[in-house]
Amino acid sequence: MTPLPTIHAVCLLSLLVVSSANAAWSSLDDKEDDFSPRQQGEIVFVSPSGALDSTPSLTYDTNDNVVKVDKFSANTFYGDSLNFRGREIRNAALADCNLEGLKQLTVESLALSSQSSTPGKNGHGLAIFDNDGAVLSTQHMRWDEKTKELKVFSLSSFSKSLEIESDVDMKTNTLRNVNIEAKTTLRDLFFKDGYIENSVLHNVTATELNLGDVSIDALSISAFNNKQQVGSLLLVGDDGAVEISPTIRQEHDGRLLIDDEVSLTKTLDLNNQDVLNANVKSGSIDGPINVSVDFVKAKGITLTGIQYDKTVLSDGLAVI
Repeated sequence: MTPLPTIHAVCLLSLLVVSSANAAWSSLDDKEDDFSPRQQGEIVFVSPSGALDSTPSLTYDTNDNVVKVDKFSANTFYGDSLNFRGREIRNAALADCNLEGLKQLTVESLALSSQSSTPGKNGHGLAIFDNDGAVLSTQHMRWDEKTKELKVFSLSSFSKSLEIESDVDMKTNTLRNVNIEAKTTLRDLFFKDGYIENSVLHNVTATELNLGDVSIDALSISAFNNKQQVGSLLLVGDDGAVEISPTIRQEHDGRLLIDDEVSLTKTLDLNNQDVLNANVKSGSIDGPINVSVDFVKAKGITLTGIQYDKTVLSDGLAVI
């Protein structure tokens, strides 16, 4: 009988399974016979010495058709699928594989070699899901670990409002095209080269305010909302605040009322208007003035034309 090749013999012998718990054998190469009992289901293999041997760590369960082994080494798997029945796979390096129907994946770290970017100043890309459910990284949103900054091109919300639960520091950056909702409280607000339209300023303190040319349709000061102060002249107080004159007021008919003494430092031109109800207590009336009065009461009247006339040498008689 032609002997089988060694590799074939090894394969045939390795298929032997101990079917009885009392099975035992010995090898011709052994110096002493070894008739130790074997466990049922142990798979027989050829030991390095050429003897048939088995071990409890390599068994075959005939009821479940399961091979049990502590360690397993293989290069290629030719089956259609491999069912781990929910068991754990530890310390595995998966290369060039597709995971389909995966319900849950728990990992300490995840690296996407196809999405790795060249190192630079743009920071780390954040992982996103595309429309197909694939995990990708985007260049439009970056995280800088050194400065703790999240860099995005735009930011929006699925709803009409975007809630921010903390303060926002713009760091002297420009905030453009902003519509501030009514009754919004803004503290320590600084306007520079700005434009304010249709605004109500309440309890506002302006420091070094230079308005230049100001054009307004109407100005209303709520502190002056008093009927007794209607028509009062506005004055500038000692501290620069706008105040109401307590003595000067203009009536609705245009009359100017001054409830105090008036001191003129320049000439007063009445433009040929009448002066009514006047009491002239002191002063002088000089120049070519025509005076038409109904009654004059005076201690004395001096006619300057006669006073300085040198032809009159004695007292003259005044004739009406």
